[in-house]
Amino acid sequence: MPPYRAEYCHMDISDFSCPLGQSVLSLKGMYTLLWSIALPLAFPYLLLKGKGLRERLGFWGRYPSFSPLWAHAASMGEVRAASAVVAWLRRMRPDLPVLFTTTSQTGRDLARRRWGCAHLAPLDHPLLVRKVLRNVRPRAVLLTEGELWPGMVREVHRMGASVALINGRISERAFRWYLRLGSAMREVFHSLDLLCVQSQRDGERFLRLGAWPERTFVVGNVKGGEPEGEPLKRDALRSSFGIHPERPVLVAGSTREGEEAVLLEGLEKLWARWPDLLVVLAPRHLERLGEVERLLREGGVRYVLRSRMGGDLPQVLLVDTMGELLKFYAIADLAFVGGSFVPVGGHNPFEPASLGLPVTFGPHMRQEGWDRLCEEGAAVRVQDIVEWAELAFRLLEDPDLRLK
Repeated sequence: MPPYRAEYCHMDISDFSCPLGQSVLSLKGMYTLLWSIALPLAFPYLLLKGKGLRERLGFWGRYPSFSPLWAHAASMGEVRAASAVVAWLRRMRPDLPVLFTTTSQTGRDLARRRWGCAHLAPLDHPLLVRKVLRNVRPRAVLLTEGELWPGMVREVHRMGASVALINGRISERAFRWYLRLGSAMREVFHSLDLLCVQSQRDGERFLRLGAWPERTFVVGNVKGGEPEGEPLKRDALRSSFGIHPERPVLVAGSTREGEEAVLLEGLEKLWARWPDLLVVLAPRHLERLGEVERLLREGGVRYVLRSRMGGDLPQVLLVDTMGELLKFYAIADLAFVGGSFVPVGGHNPFEPASLGLPVTFGPHMRQEGWDRLCEEGAAVRVQDIVEWAELAFRLLEDPDLRLK
């Protein structure tokens, strides 16, 4: 895509070329002061939480003995998006060393499995950021989505390394907040050497906040990129399945005996609000397809088998094929992980979570790490179908809530 022009947002880019003034210095100082006050106050809480505190304070043990490309992502979904970009760069530069940092332990674990060198990011106090930068000496830094930590961006820019934002997006709420901060945040956006944003609306917002037009490009959403191969591109996959880009999609993956009947109770409420809601139903065991089909017919639910799909899709797409669940997660707006409304311990919640989906499951989820996903806001465990339906309703109703 060509870069934005200044007139694209109907604004004069020369407004941003003037000295930023004393207000920036005062806000910089206030930001640092707030961190200096908050860290001692929060220390007992961080100490009680235990895991990860040393890393967040910049104590990484052994630092990498190379100057890497430093990719920073918040959690699993952002790690997957960043990994798709890093993998593309590595194809051009196979010798390129890579360091990942994240703000979640699950994201760090995913990055470590994929790239080897991964840590929790330092807290955004200048002293901590400088300590890490002195030891890491990155050649460039990739940030993802909304991970614009002012202290980190400022210090990386000050040491002369390039800073890029990939898969950039900005919610209406964050946009209004940044506008209130004025020139202080403008300096942060000024410091970005490249912005690859998800949509034209995101691009317009970044420009209004001070990004340079010639450095800002619309490239679409790369979240869902498959680290081991080509990106799982949502729009392209939806098109290949014949699903409209705006149609809401809910995937119920790896459902077990007894769960489909429970889910249908909750889905009735959702279909009443969104008649075009597509539910992708993927039973764990294909030998149960006949049983699930009977249940759908008796409930008056219109469905089609994946192997016979074509044309407009009805209420339910019943998956009767193997190996496609990850692709269906990649096109979804919301995921339910099966085996959790019945006492079998649940199935893998990390696949949909790594794609950035809001993940839901029932009270019987026992997969290792499920509680950490919930603590980090990547998943929600519900007690019954009524609670699940209410949660699903809120998530489908509010796109910003799904992105949190």
